[in-house]
Amino acid sequence: MSPRIAKQVSPSSVICEMQTLCTLSCHASSDSPFDYSWTKNGQVPVSDDIKIMNNIIVLTPRDAEDYGVYVCHATNSLGSTAYKITVLEGQKSSGRKNVHNREYHMDLGQPKSVAPGPGCPEPN
Repeated sequence: MSPRIAKQVSPSSVICEMQTLCTLSCHASSDSPFDYSWTKNGQVPVSDDIKIMNNIIVLTPRDAEDYGVYVCHATNSLGSTAYKITVLEGQKSSGRKNVHNREYHMDLGQPKSVAPGPGCPEPN
């Protein structure tokens, strides 16, 4: 049988900040051996900021062209399957964090302490 992508453990999109290391991965299974490959815009992505290792691609977006749809291909002698992962541009952190479904706003210039809520362990 041709490979099947395990969608429950393969993200369909990843948010990645500019000049920040990001990892995309897809996971496939098959009764027969298979190989992974990656494309973007129909071509193998080639750049000093992109490393491909089987089912994983590591990239550091430097400009808008590094964002978009990357396609993971799993291929064996019985067929091939493709899975799209969209890399979306993220924004630098503004000091706003969501912790246990509660949003906290912090002035990054001043030290603050936040007491843990129910179910959160005390820091050591």
